[in-house]
Amino acid sequence: MLKGALIIISIVVLVMGVLGALPGINIGTEPMWHAIVKIIIGAVGIIIGIGTMDKKYPLLVIGIVIAIMGVLGVIPGINIGTEPMWHAIVKIIIGVVGIIIAFR
Repeated sequence: MLKGALIIISIVVLVMGVLGALPGINIGTEPMWHAIVKIIIGAVGIIIGIGTMDKKYPLLVIGIVIAIMGVLGVIPGINIGTEPMWHAIVKIIIGVVGIIIAFR
């Protein structure tokens, strides 16, 4: 369960990062550093997911980082990009799901 969750969440985060880095796709704008962080987190998560090491703590860390990035996107006055509200909420949901699965 942990392996599958880690790989799926990592793929979603990686795709979100790639889409955020492509200028022609209009799903909201975010700073390039934000997209790069998502790409790195997604790639590392996939590598760990297909590897043999324990999956609990990497999934927990990725979940926490993604949830924090989502929360920062919904707090008014914190300008880390102009992503749509749904994008920030998706990040919060993905992060919380990762955290919950890591604790099971």
